[in-house]
Amino acid sequence: MIALCVDDEYLLLNNLVREVKLLEGIQEVVGFEDEDDALEWEKEHHVDIAFLDIKMHHMGGLALAEKLREHNPQIILFFCTGYKEYGYEAMQLHADAYLLKPVRAEKIKAELEKIYKHNPMHAMPDKSILSVNCYGAFEVYDEYGNEIKFKRNPSKELLAYLIHSNGRMVSGDELCMILWDEAGVIKKDYLRKTVKELQRALEECHLKDILIRQTDLYGVDMSRIELQEKVNEKAVRFQEYKWANPL
Repeated sequence: MIALCVDDEYLLLNNLVREVKLLEGIQEVVGFEDEDDALEWEKEHHVDIAFLDIKMHHMGGLALAEKLREHNPQIILFFCTGYKEYGYEAMQLHADAYLLKPVRAEKIKAELEKIYKHNPMHAMPDKSILSVNCYGAFEVYDEYGNEIKFKRNPSKELLAYLIHSNGRMVSGDELCMILWDEAGVIKKDYLRKTVKELQRALEECHLKDILIRQTDLYGVDMSRIELQEKVNEKAVRFQEYKWANPL
């Protein structure tokens, strides 16, 4: 989902953008302090959900919402404001939710769940899927078929082994032995850097939450991974990958 945030107060806009980015299913968040700039951007881009301040210096959130809904009748409209008295006007525009500032991700999520449940116009977006090809070379693609690039081999090997582990949480020591045939404090530092590299690679295609981390345990959400080879054959393929791609 593509989200549009509009608030003419810089700090409140930054807070809103930050909270919206925490939501599952949000692929991109764009923020504007000026209503006209937001409207011009929206004319050239598809927007699934908009978070609008009501009382702004120029057009105002109510007028902006009306124009956004003219362009896209299915857009989800959230009004985020500190003024309770605008609730009636917001509902007249058939806004999907009305939130008082400061807005928090937990509240947005709760309102979205109500919207998806009660409004047949809207459907819960599917979670992004990671597609993995284990035939020959280990290749990873996002949901649009774009191959994911990794900065260094260890981050790619880390993902390969976690997928091979089929959802099992793997300790840092085990990963150090797999990746470098050695454990210890120094290798743990290498592991932390490798995990960050993997997170960045996944984050670029909005798949960062597939990687699961619990203190010194690591895993992947296998429900979000589409495999093109049986899980019980992965150990052989992983070893072939390591031999073909030495550190």
